[in-house]
Amino acid sequence: MTAVESGKPIGVARQVSGARCGLGVSSGDPPGARLDAIEWVRVAAACGVVWFHVAGGPGKQLGYAGLICFILIAVVFQAAGAEKDAFAAYFWKKSIRIIPPWLFWFGFYGLFNAARGKALFPYSTGLAANVLTGPWIGLWFLPFILLTSGVVYGLARATACFKPLALAAGSLAIGMVALGVLPHAPGLWPTMNHPPWSQWIHALPALPIGLGVHGVMKTTGATRLIAMMVLLTVVETVCIDLWDSSSGVAILYGVAVLVVGVGYLIPSRLPCAVTRFGGLCLGVYLVHSCVMSGLKIFPVAREAPWLLFAATVVLSFSLTSLMRRNRWFVKVL
Repeated sequence: MTAVESGKPIGVARQVSGARCGLGVSSGDPPGARLDAIEWVRVAAACGVVWFHVAGGPGKQLGYAGLICFILIAVVFQAAGAEKDAFAAYFWKKSIRIIPPWLFWFGFYGLFNAARGKALFPYSTGLAANVLTGPWIGLWFLPFILLTSGVVYGLARATACFKPLALAAGSLAIGMVALGVLPHAPGLWPTMNHPPWSQWIHALPALPIGLGVHGVMKTTGATRLIAMMVLLTVVETVCIDLWDSSSGVAILYGVAVLVVGVGYLIPSRLPCAVTRFGGLCLGVYLVHSCVMSGLKIFPVAREAPWLLFAATVVLSFSLTSLMRRNRWFVKVL
């Protein structure tokens, strides 16, 4: 979800999940700056989402952790932007990056369902749920990111005067409470078991945890390293405690927070020819379902999960790369 051209940022292409372009950041760089390792996290997260949608594959919860990675990275960048932009400018940037892809792929998958004789909204019930879920269930992610970006803005502005470690500690505490409450939410409101509310509920704890990572990234040097290690230790301890009662939540957050946290600590230096793959991840997320459906017409792909996964990843990245060369498609990928 980051685009790189000659080592410079391309417009607003990173507003959904991301970080700014650069060949690396030192321990003193601002929290919104891009670390090359985060580009690899993005690529791995996109591959994880593809794996989650492969029928019959083991360890699907590990794949779904990719979405939590995207949200955590998004919150870190959004929080950094909120501290310097007025709300109108901030929300406009998010809107022009998210609404065009949402509308385009909403229409695309609606037509795709009609061509296959499926219902327009096969995953949800009710007007609000249908709009927010869309014809393809993966579209829940876009309105979630857009709407919660306003929440992140408010929280980031309200806590901008806090000391970084106080912000990290307070946000992390709220996130851990949210993780503890999360497994009980469906019992309080049965509708939460259905899309998109079930996905939203699972994703909400990533907001305060992401703000906690943002607080850590506002520190420098050894303080940043120690603070991140403490944050990761707390999260992993809570996830281990949740394992018996809610292993799904424990896996999602235990994996995602660990990967993202470590990614923000690695000051790698990679050429833009490598890091540009991070700029393809939103497109891969949006096209992979259609690509996978096409591959399933071949019996060998249906019967071999790993082959279906590998072919979908390669074709999705390739298709996204080709489509982004068109000035119109680049706006919806």
